[in-house]
Amino acid sequence: MVNNQQQSAVAQKANCVRCSYGINGALLRHQVDLETWTAHYTGSGPDSKQQALADKEFFASRERSPKPVVLGLDKADHAVRYALDAGLIDAGWIEGLEVKDPSPDLRKALQGVSLIIYAGGVSYLSS
Repeated sequence: MVNNQQQSAVAQKANCVRCSYGINGALLRHQVDLETWTAHYTGSGPDSKQQALADKEFFASRERSPKPVVLGLDKADHAVRYALDAGLIDAGWIEGLEVKDPSPDLRKALQGVSLIIYAGGVSYLSS
């Protein structure tokens, strides 16, 4: 598990499966419209670490209060790490649930989740 901050007892808890760079976390945790978001990225060209820092600053001034706790899950290491670095998710797991069961740490974190979001796929669903 990768962890950014302690979970707030006040906020709702959501799990974003295939967290896809924290896009859903950004939408849930921040007040930003599509026009402002698009303008932020127009002409951006920094490397990924610089972009994550720029995004963290951009979203920090737009946080909802209280903001929900968002857990990210993706098998793509770079997607989870970017979402954490940008402050778009609170904690993230780099796991491929298509091939193995969730880790004990992930199972524990999922307790109390009230919203599950699938970002870009439904391959985790099974009978």
